[in-house]
Amino acid sequence: MKNSGAAKWWLAGCLCVAFTQNVKAQDPEKVKATIIYQMMDLDYRIAFIPGNKDTDCRTIYANQAKEEFLEFKKLLEPNLSLFKPGQQTRLTNYQKALEEILLTDVVFNTLKKPNYSTSKSIDEPEAAVKFSAHLHNMARNLLIDNLENIYNLDLVLAISNLSIASEAVALRSTSDDCRAYASSQLEAGKKNLDKLYQAAKSSNKPEVNSEIEKLLVLFKNNATGIPAQTAELYNNGLIKLSPGGKLAAKEASRSAKEDLQKREVRLKMLYPTTKVYLNAKVKQLKEGEKYQVQLPSIADTWAAQHAIYISSDAKAAKKGETPDYTFKIITPGVKDFKIEAPQFAQGTVKANVMFHPTIEVRGYFANIYYHFPLKVEVWNKAGQLEKTIVVIGENDWLGDMFHADYLRDQKPEEQNSVATIRGFDNIEMAKKGIETERENIIRRLQQNSWIVLADYISKALTTAYGSDKVSNYMYPIYGLKDATPEQAELVSLIDRTKEAISNIGDKDKTAASINTLKGIVTEYEQRLTGDVTPNMKALCLMNAAQAALLSDQINKSVELYQAYLSVEKDNMGMQMSYEKVIPSYYYRGVMADGSVDPIVLREPPAKFRKW
Repeated sequence: MKNSGAAKWWLAGCLCVAFTQNVKAQDPEKVKATIIYQMMDLDYRIAFIPGNKDTDCRTIYANQAKEEFLEFKKLLEPNLSLFKPGQQTRLTNYQKALEEILLTDVVFNTLKKPNYSTSKSIDEPEAAVKFSAHLHNMARNLLIDNLENIYNLDLVLAISNLSIASEAVALRSTSDDCRAYASSQLEAGKKNLDKLYQAAKSSNKPEVNSEIEKLLVLFKNNATGIPAQTAELYNNGLIKLSPGGKLAAKEASRSAKEDLQKREVRLKMLYPTTKVYLNAKVKQLKEGEKYQVQLPSIADTWAAQHAIYISSDAKAAKKGETPDYTFKIITPGVKDFKIEAPQFAQGTVKANVMFHPTIEVRGYFANIYYHFPLKVEVWNKAGQLEKTIVVIGENDWLGDMFHADYLRDQKPEEQNSVATIRGFDNIEMAKKGIETERENIIRRLQQNSWIVLADYISKALTTAYGSDKVSNYMYPIYGLKDATPEQAELVSLIDRTKEAISNIGDKDKTAASINTLKGIVTEYEQRLTGDVTPNMKALCLMNAAQAALLSDQINKSVELYQAYLSVEKDNMGMQMSYEKVIPSYYYRGVMADGSVDPIVLREPPAKFRKW
């Protein structure tokens, strides 16, 4: 019964080797990877023998090791040239060392005995010496030399070991004691796999991480197929290319670059300009209507400098007039103020988006955390609450940073700069500032928060109830330099994009232009499938982003623009143009459904905060 079980096991092994040999002529790199896989598989299979007291179990492991070694030898000898000369010598020495153990009967037969490691019945060197750490280190060092990413070492060693354990657990023809030892190894080792993976993940190629994650799922679910998936991992980017493979890869890379240069398009900037009329997303306030903004008491001090402005055909109610709509801003101000212990930090801080000047920041800083819940209630003339706009939620934590210049009033030229961020010279000065200036810090924090929130509120109310007009503004798109006849269809698409954008401001053509731009977005997206060159991808993403923006598909526009930034990071003119105008549109995406109540605003992406 036990013998038939072993036969089943090795039938699977033989099929695997047969497959490898079929691949051999087609892909030398997979042959090399398979040799390393078999070497480590064999190394841990042999290592399992000493841990078992059951003679039958040890016999199975020993026979398996012998059979696998014969296949390993058969694959290695004709393919040594796939390795560097020094590695060839070490692989040959490793093979000879295994031959002395597995192909010498007096030693091999001793492996099956429970007390082989203390046996005096065999000539020196004894099996115990043959199985010393030296043999394992030979395999380990060869693995190190051939790993593409050395950070995978501990993970790969663990996986190779647990792969053998998973096989042993699945072998039902052996005794309970035999499987128990393998099971204990498997359960103990599985706990560390994810930790080892996380340590190597960031340095791996995506295809390697994909294969590792498949393995982790199999281990987690105690599933079958772990040995096969382990072999697949070795075959998918885990192992360095052979000397010949490196030359081939270099040549392939050169050919790919030449092919890309041939296929790549050359771009130029086009500058369609238009006015845009933005109607209200909730309710359009009409000419002749009056509105009133009621500020919270905390804003009284700064209301003149940082008031709420609504662009609308309606007018603000004068003193004594009854407003048709009242926008009541409700906030308690800063709540749950927390300031952490000062920490030392240094580094370069980007101070300006367009020209990239930077400053060096060095010193002690303290992080500030606080709540600043704020909402706007919209009341009609009849005293009914029609809508609530939540600007900052009750549980939303906000943050700031306390530094040596935090309480100093900024000069006008410093308003949009980080040049006034200055660390404390030592920790005692920072601690003293926190202790003695707590109330002033909260007041400044409240003022700084209102300055930002007043702008958010103005844009949100204009979007919801106003009728904003974006005056003549450029919405740059990409065109083609030196277009070929084969690109005539793309040139036509670009021309239609430019024309539709330019016609948005003509009220007789606005509706038709918006419909045209919606279809144009789809056309650009369809061109993003398949093998797309970087410049072509940049053209399609940016032109689609502008078309989506001007056809009131704000969320799609932002998604397309963010995808564009992952392709093209250096065209600051294009970025500045889009990011300067996006605040006039951003909350239109948030209020896509104006009937929702309450409307919960989202903070604009960090990329769009320098308005």
